[in-house]
Amino acid sequence: MSLGYCEDGMSSSEAKYIDQFGAVSLLYGVSLFASSGDTGAACAGTEKNTIPAPADSPHVVAVGGTQLDVHSDNTYNSESWWNCCGGKGGFGTSQFFGEPGYQSKLYPGAAGRSVPDVSMEAAPSVTICQPTCIYTAGGTSLAAPLWAGTWALLEQANFDAAIAPTSAAHGYIYTLAEGLHAPSTMTGTESNFQHVGLGSPDITKLIAIAVPPQIGSFSPTDGSFAGGTKVTIYGVGFVGVKNVTFGGYAGTNLTIESDTKLTVDTPFANDNAAVEVKVVTPGGTANANAFGRFDYDPEVDFVSPAFGPIAGGTTVTVSGVALSDSLTFEFGGSAYKATKVSCATTHTSCTMLSPAHAAGIVNVRAVAPWGFTSPVLPIDDQFTY
Repeated sequence: MSLGYCEDGMSSSEAKYIDQFGAVSLLYGVSLFASSGDTGAACAGTEKNTIPAPADSPHVVAVGGTQLDVHSDNTYNSESWWNCCGGKGGFGTSQFFGEPGYQSKLYPGAAGRSVPDVSMEAAPSVTICQPTCIYTAGGTSLAAPLWAGTWALLEQANFDAAIAPTSAAHGYIYTLAEGLHAPSTMTGTESNFQHVGLGSPDITKLIAIAVPPQIGSFSPTDGSFAGGTKVTIYGVGFVGVKNVTFGGYAGTNLTIESDTKLTVDTPFANDNAAVEVKVVTPGGTANANAFGRFDYDPEVDFVSPAFGPIAGGTTVTVSGVALSDSLTFEFGGSAYKATKVSCATTHTSCTMLSPAHAAGIVNVRAVAPWGFTSPVLPIDDQFTY
């Protein structure tokens, strides 16, 4: 809402009647954003030291304005309280509503409810094309709908995560302050809580904090030790994903298909065999422990010693990649399994006792519980009886 009716021109009962609409909206999870005005502390330029309704309502989010500065590539650079270009972000305290608890620590001793709660770009203005580009919007009449649009994106993420709608008003938005460009990060004078509220949204971070990531499932659950297996991960809160890790190593070719689905290529196994899968966002880190780990398919690269008696019992060290105690080691077939297998924590070698076998040359192969058998390599994985 970019409308405003000055408190100096209304009665307390009128202000509280308007506030009831905000209170009812709150019950239904509806968020109302209202402009705090474009004339500093004077509501319409004539009434002194007064603020507008409905922005004065504790059940409405009052939106102030900032001057936005961007880099040459249009990325965020800095902001300051809007005090230029023929206008000023509205601010002040209400004469009808007391200071709510959610503001008391930020503005102790205030005479009443303080506006704004938050801010967003008021200048420079933007051009609206419907369909021709002849209308320009600016001031807190721009900032309020920008905040409403931001909150709509947040609620979409809530919906996808099966979270009920939550009104931004009556203090809830204050619990998400970490997702905003705080006044302390802004430039210029009067960039403080009294003039810009909590600050402006770092939109991706704000939504990520409101809807922390959770992993529901992923597939496939195993792949080559060399990496490059494309894994699809399902869940919620995949907003602003920084990376996806496998045992602490970042995957590659990350693609965010939606806030509930992403794909990523696994990294090289390094010193891992079965690994935790984690999705990292500004809102936190989700792990897939409840759904199992990603298993790297093993490879046998070297056998030492490479010979032993047909009676078996030779202590053999098998070297390779993604080797673990969960594997079965076969010497020339499923009927000939090694015993007393013990693998290093680096997952690059295992010691074992060779089984009995007829004379001849056999391949030593690692068999995984998920059905994978290491490939036969010329000479490198051979053992001679």
